[in-house]
Amino acid sequence: MNYDAIFSALGERSVAAGLIGAGQFGASFVGQASRTPRLDVPVVCDLDAERAAAVFVAAGYPEEDVIIADTLRAAKQGLESGKRVALGDATIVPELPIDIVVEATGNPEAGARIAMAAIDAGKRLAMVTKEADSVIGPYLSARAKSAGVVATPVDGDQPSLLIGLLSWARLLGLEVISAGKSSEYDFIYDRIHGTVSWRGEAIAVPDFADVWLMPERGVAETVEARREMLRLFPQRTVPDLCEMGVVCNHSGLLPDSPTFHAPHARTLEVPEVLRPKEQGGILARAGTIDVFNCLRRPDEQSFAGGVFIVVDCADRETWQVLKEKGIPVTRAGGHGMLYNPSHLLGVEAPLSTPCCFRQRLRRRRIRSHTIWPRVEPCRATCLRVRRSPAPWSKHRLILRCGDCAIRWTALSSLVCAAARLRPFQRSTAHCSGDGLSVRIGRLSAAKHLWVKLGLVRSRPHVKSFASSGPMAARSIRA
Repeated sequence: MNYDAIFSALGERSVAAGLIGAGQFGASFVGQASRTPRLDVPVVCDLDAERAAAVFVAAGYPEEDVIIADTLRAAKQGLESGKRVALGDATIVPELPIDIVVEATGNPEAGARIAMAAIDAGKRLAMVTKEADSVIGPYLSARAKSAGVVATPVDGDQPSLLIGLLSWARLLGLEVISAGKSSEYDFIYDRIHGTVSWRGEAIAVPDFADVWLMPERGVAETVEARREMLRLFPQRTVPDLCEMGVVCNHSGLLPDSPTFHAPHARTLEVPEVLRPKEQGGILARAGTIDVFNCLRRPDEQSFAGGVFIVVDCADRETWQVLKEKGIPVTRAGGHGMLYNPSHLLGVEAPLSTPCCFRQRLRRRRIRSHTIWPRVEPCRATCLRVRRSPAPWSKHRLILRCGDCAIRWTALSSLVCAAARLRPFQRSTAHCSGDGLSVRIGRLSAAKHLWVKLGLVRSRPHVKSFASSGPMAARSIRA
């Protein structure tokens, strides 16, 4: 695919983007956009306008060319004079003469409000905040379609990268057995010292050498043994649930387990592990979304945050050739893995942003792809808790995001995918080994977000989606 040819219809014109959120993603986005010929980011907004201005300066723009505006009029005047405009009020951005709004706040409520305002103002939308996209993405898709604009996840993060990999595979006629991502941080095994480390924290696992190699038979047993040995580390994270929830709604694939299997596996072992049980894997069926924890040596390449698909090797001879070229294929040759081991955050996002402008490229009206709401967080259980240094009598606990169990179901409403836990929910605690296990009551944070946005007064029920969606009647409760 020649991207120069794809975007040649733009000629010398640049797509103007307004960025909301000057965090890590936003800073890398502006920095790369300054080097991207067909993308210009003249507006950056953040709660701290000084921080937004600093992003421009860090990207190489002269300080005298950056202004801070506090009104719509001042912002427009700054743009007309060729200045870079930093804002502290996100409501101004959709009213400015830009082509697309890039929402990267990281806040689900603010992100949802900004997204709706951008669509209503006739702007295209690139959604970065997965916490918002996983909860309200299908609604934004429907709203964008009605407005004749595009709302899309953005490249550089796992949802869009995996959706692209899945659609590419389907276009080629490859049968997808499983798809997903690696968790954000690798599990690194040091055989010399007998330790496994995660995010710089190491624990002694003297017998881990016994389960380092995956046998041809007994895959499930080996996966479980590794899980038990590494139980002190988080096995799942809330971002994984949010990101894969977005992919479920876009692709139609659903989790095989309410909390994902999340096996610890080396890269070459993934096609052996994430396939149906009758074929030697751990899945109950084919066509599922899951997450794996990448297990590797210190000298092996990281897979942290990468995305993958496991496909059926229909043509064994061809896949044998591919195996010889380094593609991970099972010992029996029945399944292979295709993958992208990295996500480049804002460095990669400038490519997908002009893609939202394809109406002009193709000289015709193209509406946003319909996203069906397929999954919903119903309950969270067993949220792991660590003790603080203070005595137990003071009841000071530090919540860890890991081990968050979400029950997924097919939707009967527009609420979808993983939402954040709320501190006001009732919970009960009991001792369990090395720490506490907290059982959270009914989780309806997605509903809370809808109510706060003023879209509904109670749990939404939209028949046009619920009754006609391809997965509306299907339940995958565990």
